[in-house]
Amino acid sequence: MNQLLTEAEAAELLRIPERTLRHLRAVGRISYVRVSARNIAYREDHIEDFIAGCTTRNDEAPDPVAKGRKRPVSNSKSRGAKIVPFSQRSRQ
Repeated sequence: MNQLLTEAEAAELLRIPERTLRHLRAVGRISYVRVSARNIAYREDHIEDFIAGCTTRNDEAPDPVAKGRKRPVSNSKSRGAKIVPFSQRSRQ
């Protein structure tokens, strides 16, 4: 039989805050055992299944990340509003 872990022990094993563990439980990403109305426990195989579900493997080299602006700068003047200095604005 798998050993039951408290919320604190499970969070420590996963190296995440207890609050994050509670969120994962609330959204259904990790299984748990409800011992009583207020007592929640986690089995070791629940932790292992969660880790297995989070594990990714990337055999390809990552694409280089572009630095700087996220969108290209356009040379066209039709894009956006025209900027008029205060000294050249007409009074209404």
